[in-house]
Amino acid sequence: MRVVLDTNIIVSAFHFRGSVREVIHTLRARGDTWVVSPFIFEEVDRVLASKFRWSPARRQALFTWISGRSHLVEPEIVPDIITADPSDNNILAATQAGLAHIIVSGDTKHLLPLKQWSGIRIITAHDFLELPEATRSEKPPRRGPDNTL
Repeated sequence: MRVVLDTNIIVSAFHFRGSVREVIHTLRARGDTWVVSPFIFEEVDRVLASKFRWSPARRQALFTWISGRSHLVEPEIVPDIITADPSDNNILAATQAGLAHIIVSGDTKHLLPLKQWSGIRIITAHDFLELPEATRSEKPPRRGPDNTL
């Protein structure tokens, strides 16, 4: 299964080290593919630097760790779906470019209310941890030449 983790999930997993960190462990234990994009790295970098005062060296060490355990995609198209917070469209773009099945998010204002977009489920960390093992074998949604379903 291919999975995109929203910025808030990544920040929570590595800064607070609470139950959300289990998402990272579960994703790796299941053999799922963690899909990231330059936008996700940039947003995580900005949040960790500005809100939590992580040093550049600490942030770089995190990105090096993530890079070795994820698949980087560079979306060519950013959909215009979420107008209240257009930056969230970059999460959708990474998901589409990475042919992901699921977005794991804590964004209760913009992403989670969609529940699904373009055949891709949008779920909470708790719901991700509750997924049955059978979901690992899901095939990505079929996309046309213009990267749409």
